[in-house]
Amino acid sequence: MTPYLGEDGVNVPLAGAVSVSNPWDLLIGDRFFTRAIMQRFYNRILGSSLKGAAKLHQETYARLSDWEGIEKSRTIRDFNDHSARIAGNFESIDAFHRWASSARLVHNVSVPLLCLNAIDDPVCTDEAIPWDECRKNKNVVLATTQHGGHIAFFEGMSGKSLWWIRVAEEYLSNLHASPTMSKQQMQKFKESDSLSRDNKKLV
Repeated sequence: MTPYLGEDGVNVPLAGAVSVSNPWDLLIGDRFFTRAIMQRFYNRILGSSLKGAAKLHQETYARLSDWEGIEKSRTIRDFNDHSARIAGNFESIDAFHRWASSARLVHNVSVPLLCLNAIDDPVCTDEAIPWDECRKNKNVVLATTQHGGHIAFFEGMSGKSLWWIRVAEEYLSNLHASPTMSKQQMQKFKESDSLSRDNKKLV
């Protein structure tokens, strides 16, 4: 979501968005996955999950990337190296990770964006959070918690409810109800519709 918002900037046809447990910088995250036992464990689990998902689209992956390499992959880095790097024609896996990182694009986000990250996230390290970039962009609200894990943020004695869902709903509801936002989005949709009609005329 965040890379899309950053790449399209003012042309995004959305009133706002919420980002939960964003890895932010894949290059830093890749290094993080090699540090401790827990991170290496998650790396293997997630790498295996990616291979499982790829098998559902084996024909496409085999055409665009290195299927034999994908099958032998044991980590996220291995998987990306044999799939996305090749499909995207990147010189190295690090080059792909730099390009795919949303931290480099957060300055260009032009709609209200709430970002939720937990400091104790075992998958997405807080070292990758672009604190200064988020602070400088008036459209971005960065909220961090000491605890929450990865896309978890359980709350209550039973831990059955997720705090981030309630916060996201409240944020988006207030955003949707804002008369200022409504006017801004209406203007955007009009401009988008006008551009679409102009393009059809050219065709």
